[in-house]
Amino acid sequence: MTEFQFEYSRQNIIVRVLIFALTAFLVLFISTFLISKYIGIWTSIILTIGVPILVFYFNKKRIKANGQAILASDRVTFELVDKKIIYDFKDIKSYKIQHDHGVALSLRLKDRTKLRLLANDNFCNPELFSKFCKVFERTIDTYKSNNELSYIREKSIFEKQWYFVLLIFLTIAAIVGLIYALASDKAKSGSIFISIGALISLWTGYFTTKTKRKKSG
Repeated sequence: MTEFQFEYSRQNIIVRVLIFALTAFLVLFISTFLISKYIGIWTSIILTIGVPILVFYFNKKRIKANGQAILASDRVTFELVDKKIIYDFKDIKSYKIQHDHGVALSLRLKDRTKLRLLANDNFCNPELFSKFCKVFERTIDTYKSNNELSYIREKSIFEKQWYFVLLIFLTIAAIVGLIYALASDKAKSGSIFISIGALISLWTGYFTTKTKRKKSG
């Protein structure tokens, strides 16, 4: 039996903070037309963008939480901030581990119960949770092999063949767009460079997952 300490992101708090930040943005954006005449347009824009950012900044500590996992050869116990959960491996139907801006573990049980734990690198250090996931996967696969069970490891989106094909297509489209922007003197438009930045992020997630799979495999 092995104990793992880790940090994780409280997803219910993330949703609440996101809703509050989005509401603040919409209210300030709509109010811009009314208050800009009194405080100036640039001050209004700064408030519209800055307030939602401050909402996330001041709630960052609430999002991060400390947890513990106790891993045995046939079960795993999670001790979280608000609950303690015990899962026997024989009751697990499938699991999925995904690496993208942190690491996420998803479990599906035979009774349709679901668990998703996320360690987002924007709010906490995902390294300890990633270490646990690596040992968890190795342990549960050993249990599956020894007991001839049929549960499966679900592939993350980055491991699926269609995702790689999509990345190739988007990369070709981005290259064509960049060539067009440079040829037509529209390189300063910015939109093409934003698209390239997003594409780099997608490729990073793909190669990060591939590297993690090689190390665990």
